[in-house]
Amino acid sequence: MQLREHLHQFDKQGDVEHIRHVVDADIALSSRAYQCLHTHAHKLKWFHHVDNSVCSVVANMFATTARIEQMLSLDGRALTQRLAVLPLHIQTWEDFCSYIQDDYAEVLSAPRDNLANYNVVKSLYELPQIRYWLGDSLPYFSLATLFSRALSTTAINAGIYRLAVHGPRTLTVNWRPGSRAHATWQAYATRAQRMPVTVAMGVDPALTFASLFPLPAFGSELSFWGFIRAQRQQVSSNRADLPLPREAEILLQGYIEPAQFLHEGSYANHTGFYTRSILCPIIQIEQIHMRPNAIVPITVVGPPPTESALLGVHVWKLLAVLLRRECPFILELMCPLETSHLPVIIVQVTTPSTAQMWECWRNSILNHPILGRVHTLIMVDETTDSADFRQVYWHSMNQELECYISPRSDLRVVDGVRWRFSGQKKVVLPFGALKPSFKDEIL
Repeated sequence: MQLREHLHQFDKQGDVEHIRHVVDADIALSSRAYQCLHTHAHKLKWFHHVDNSVCSVVANMFATTARIEQMLSLDGRALTQRLAVLPLHIQTWEDFCSYIQDDYAEVLSAPRDNLANYNVVKSLYELPQIRYWLGDSLPYFSLATLFSRALSTTAINAGIYRLAVHGPRTLTVNWRPGSRAHATWQAYATRAQRMPVTVAMGVDPALTFASLFPLPAFGSELSFWGFIRAQRQQVSSNRADLPLPREAEILLQGYIEPAQFLHEGSYANHTGFYTRSILCPIIQIEQIHMRPNAIVPITVVGPPPTESALLGVHVWKLLAVLLRRECPFILELMCPLETSHLPVIIVQVTTPSTAQMWECWRNSILNHPILGRVHTLIMVDETTDSADFRQVYWHSMNQELECYISPRSDLRVVDGVRWRFSGQKKVVLPFGALKPSFKDEIL
């Protein structure tokens, strides 16, 4: 389902605010989009006239849970519901990735030399040049999906990274060290080979979500996109056998030279701080194609609530459904908005009957690949409301427990379950007790 169809549906629902006067892409546009996130409206913002660009811009597309679920639903069934009724033989993370690869892998068509429905664009500067925060060094594309192909296999990686605009045909890409895209680039660079890439903007929101989903190295974002849409996706390709998604609003084709870098600059990040400028690989753009009246989706980072934070929360709700198949003692995985970028995950489990049982469960949690990218794990039992972060903090941080060292040196673990086997007795709030909020502090 293409982006324009979703926008049409949201417009019919009265969920779109149209801004038809000219808006400055330098701070003004992002500021207006961000301010909307901190009101009760949370409407999708559609900026029809952005500086001198012929493109319009949509912001806050993923700013509400209702919109996210609607974009990922199939015939009225939420994605969480579909994951909960997977075939019984799918028990592990590896089983799920194999299942979607076998049943929903993309179908690449013949190379697409003539993009008949697209206009040829000479420069990246004809696209909206959005600078999001005052301290940002350069404009960048915030919701562009970049495709690359592994050097030794046919595996295609799809991911969303910051693509800073350094010239009319020059971008830098900032990807996380250790990610699959970073490993792919390293493989090309080690062999001194040019790495071909394609970039798509304004794609099916399900593809955007699949590109953000933390699949393992053996997973396929394009197959997960097919699973969300319940059918194999027909994807056109270029001469490098890289995807050119049909109905994408903008398509870029280019390459990364193995030994060319630029200082990316400094940018506001999810953490609330500006990033340090680092050397990043350069993407040289060879071709730019754009649909008539193209629409460019963007997202604005900053203090929560933001789209990225809400997406992080939704991702972990879906992962909890998959994780419970392998670890049925897990009740919930909660991801606080304020730490969704790390992430910090609260794992609520059923009450273990013995210390040995809990030791076994805890090891299963700590060693599970779904939790491989977690920064901090806070583990609580049924007597703690996992949705109330203040109660989680109170119950888990004030225990006289021995320090637990994780096998992973980069993982912080707070064990809020061991109290049951240490002779302590927990103060549990009675049913219906008043829980003070941040606005109603008891002094």
